[in-house]
Amino acid sequence: MWKKILLIAVVVGLFGAFFATGLHHHLTRLSSTASIPSPRLLFSFALLGLFPLVAGKLLSLYRAKAGKACEVETEKDLLPPALPVVSPVRLEAAFGRVPEGRLADLASSLAEECTRCGACVKQCAFLQKVGMPGEIAGAISAPPSGKTVSDPFECSLCDLCGAVCPEKLSPALLFLEMRRHAVSRNAVDLGRYKAILGYEARGQSERYSWYGLPRGCDTVFFPGCTLPGTRPEATWRIFEILRREVPSLGIALDCCAKPSHDLGRSSRFHASFAPISRYLSAHGVRNVLAACPNCTKVFEQYGDELRVSTVWERLVEAGAFEGTSLAGQVTVHDPCPLRNASGIQDAVREGIGRMGLSIRELRHKRRLTLCCGEGGSVGLINPAFARRWGARRKIEAEGDGVVTYCAGCAGYLRRAGAKASHLADFLVDPQAAANGRSKVSAAPWTYLNRIRLRKRFQEAVAAANTGPQPAQLRRR
Repeated sequence: MWKKILLIAVVVGLFGAFFATGLHHHLTRLSSTASIPSPRLLFSFALLGLFPLVAGKLLSLYRAKAGKACEVETEKDLLPPALPVVSPVRLEAAFGRVPEGRLADLASSLAEECTRCGACVKQCAFLQKVGMPGEIAGAISAPPSGKTVSDPFECSLCDLCGAVCPEKLSPALLFLEMRRHAVSRNAVDLGRYKAILGYEARGQSERYSWYGLPRGCDTVFFPGCTLPGTRPEATWRIFEILRREVPSLGIALDCCAKPSHDLGRSSRFHASFAPISRYLSAHGVRNVLAACPNCTKVFEQYGDELRVSTVWERLVEAGAFEGTSLAGQVTVHDPCPLRNASGIQDAVREGIGRMGLSIRELRHKRRLTLCCGEGGSVGLINPAFARRWGARRKIEAEGDGVVTYCAGCAGYLRRAGAKASHLADFLVDPQAAANGRSKVSAAPWTYLNRIRLRKRFQEAVAAANTGPQPAQLRRR
């Protein structure tokens, strides 16, 4: 956009210089007042007078076309009024005293380095409510009262603020650390998150979790929680395709504990995820092929020597999306945990293109992608913020189908009214997926699907691993 604006400015400047030079030329040739009514001179004056009007009109037309997509919709335009906000944190108990350690360091650094330019505030409903990140950080560093500190549980932790920050700061890291700090002081009512934490606990239980590692296995498929439940057949298809490429491929059905991580339950998160990474490493696994963006990010940050990549890159390399002839136009929603993963984003678009579909890029794409609305479990305490993200995505899609590669995003965008499909849906019924009409299971059938899929894997994988698995190790 800035290149286009610069080009317009250059063209306007050249025309302005041309008109001014012509006028100057005629004025210098005047010999008497009788020469003033010269047709050429009057024409030059007319052009100079019309020039600002024409330039202004051109700029207005450009802004109407290009600037329309750049307008920030207000919450009032997108959401129904009177959505209640129920904060889970007692702010005074959590932040009434000057913190120490990592939170103090993050707050001090952000308060000092934030220039208060407002770039992040323009994009985020949360920051529009609470103010500049630098001011928030300053209130933490020297709080007169915990009541002046913003509620970090209303932030989706999507890090769009960091993506647009000219100083390369990441306020989302501060808000995550604020959550951890509040939990460590027992100042958070986690009852508000009973549903998502129960979902996490079930995913880690012996009923749903299972590891099948064939002899010589050094690579596992980690599909996550939501994909196997909502799309069991697509999950199975992914495994079959990958196993043709990696004959000793193993399967790891488990939950990475990202909900606990994002809610600031650090002790619980590490107690849940550490058995996964230790178990896989102890059994010779070195590579993890993840289908879930959140799982991918967790393994990247906490998987130690385990190397993680997504299944989408491998599927494209294997030609999984070839041989399908579709027509039409779709958009792509990049999940916010992978906003900086350009290689994965490229692979997804290549796979879509190989099926014959054209892609109309959304305004917020790749590094500048929006949260679907599910991030940070914000919807459980401030449904307005969560709904706004989904509404903005639907508006940007303009009725086109939305293809994403996160099962959580696909579900939330569908509930927001978008014609959303998961990339995995194209492996089962490509035409239905292209039309945004893929068959997707919902609870309680998702749990039954996971149990059946687990049994299917147990029958198909010649597991050589014995002894307690992570689900049993967590109970010790």
